[in-house]
Amino acid sequence: MNVDLAFSQGQYGVLASVGFTLLFATASLFAGGFVDRNDRRLVGVASCAVWSVATLATGLAGSYPQVLGARVMTGLACAFTTPAAYTWISDKFSPSRQSLANSLYSSAVYLGGGLASLSLLLNSSVGWRSSYLVVGAFGLIAALVAWFVVEPDDPGRGAVVESTAASAEPTTKKMGGDSILPLLRSPLPGTIFLASFLRFCAGLTIGIWGATYFKDAFPDSASSYAVVNALIVSICGGVSGIGGGVVADELSKRGYSRLLVPVAGSILGALTWAGVMHATSFTAAMAWLAASYLGAEVWFGPTISVLQSSVPADRGGTAQGIFTLTGAIANLAPAVLGGVLGMGGGFELGGLLEWAVVVFYVGSAGFFSKAILEERRQEEEEEEEKKE
Repeated sequence: MNVDLAFSQGQYGVLASVGFTLLFATASLFAGGFVDRNDRRLVGVASCAVWSVATLATGLAGSYPQVLGARVMTGLACAFTTPAAYTWISDKFSPSRQSLANSLYSSAVYLGGGLASLSLLLNSSVGWRSSYLVVGAFGLIAALVAWFVVEPDDPGRGAVVESTAASAEPTTKKMGGDSILPLLRSPLPGTIFLASFLRFCAGLTIGIWGATYFKDAFPDSASSYAVVNALIVSICGGVSGIGGGVVADELSKRGYSRLLVPVAGSILGALTWAGVMHATSFTAAMAWLAASYLGAEVWFGPTISVLQSSVPADRGGTAQGIFTLTGAIANLAPAVLGGVLGMGGGFELGGLLEWAVVVFYVGSAGFFSKAILEERRQEEEEEEEKKE
């Protein structure tokens, strides 16, 4: 695509990151509230259908602006999926199984990441246009299957949400009514959002620039990288995510915070990514990369569980929308890195990539640790209110 449509390095960085966030970020601000009052099956299926059509449009695009427009449409559609999915899970599973349920859902991200890596092989066989058409068609089929498989919401759910909001009026007022700003300012959710933003920065920077780094560092193993990376992302990432959910639920049963899991994951992520960047052979680099995914990808399910439990029931979709927005904004990180590389000045991808990812991981560990303290403080306040 870069060759056919003559993308510059800077345009690629925008397309791979910021282009996706243009409408994704804006839509995330109100998608959660929309999901709270509508049939989540319909929202999820419509989202999948729209981004699949956008994928088909990408395969038919004849210029960079057309590709960027399709990418923006993909971002708009995706903004509604996450709040629909996680609030549905929150309703259907007991609190003692929340982390595992969320982790099982999020593990599909790693399977998708593995398939994305394998799409490099599809691209080599049939070309980038046909690859997009195949993926888009598969998405439309998935949307159709979901319509028949996923349980719809009760038709009266919107009224129930309104009733719940009214009954929880004191709590809602404490959070600041319907505005999203009080959610951001609230100590526990606000700290979780900041920690998640840094964690997203680390993962997205690896995801977007990792392939370029490995191609440059180990040019003789470029074809092997596509297969090995697919296996690492899908298997190690999935196992890590599900394992993190299991461990977090067990910690919760024993009276410990679920957020200990993302703290440990971020620390392990920093250490193992440094190992990746200092590996002197392709085999060693892949081994460290596998260790990085196994150690770092434990964070998602536990984080969502604590976030959902930290806000009123009628604000779950809004909170999830803000969480999604943090991931959208985090797409700026790889774009900035690409801009720095494009400026010249003697910067090398390897050095920038190592320091950026390690700093993001360490920062997220620090803020997840702060969130644990805020969680404990919130629990103490709730206990005091019950006594009164």
